[in-house]
Amino acid sequence: MQNKPQCIFESKADELTLAIEFHCRHGRIHGFPYGHLLNYLSERNPDAQPKAPADRFSLWFSTHDVILLGWRLKGIASLLQHGRLASVHAVDAKYYGLSEKEEPYVSEIIVTPAQREAA
Repeated sequence: MQNKPQCIFESKADELTLAIEFHCRHGRIHGFPYGHLLNYLSERNPDAQPKAPADRFSLWFSTHDVILLGWRLKGIASLLQHGRLASVHAVDAKYYGLSEKEEPYVSEIIVTPAQREAA
């Protein structure tokens, strides 16, 4: 029997989470302090094709922007609201059928430097 993929890891109730780690499929790990999170948005993926990730979750930090593509990503918002999101791991979309039906599933993480316009 195969292990079910897990994409979202939360901190324990008695732990203080200072940063969120994003584990990309190519092996890179990006970490950003909670204090640098400016905004986030959960929405349907406007670029979704058949069998492509249906949801997009965007996070804007002071220095970088992070886009998560996957399914059932709305659940990430409540973890962020309570400072409990510890890490996000991208898992190949081919394992989506093995995932828990109610858990968020992240198939891609895109991290880019922020390009903010001066006011």
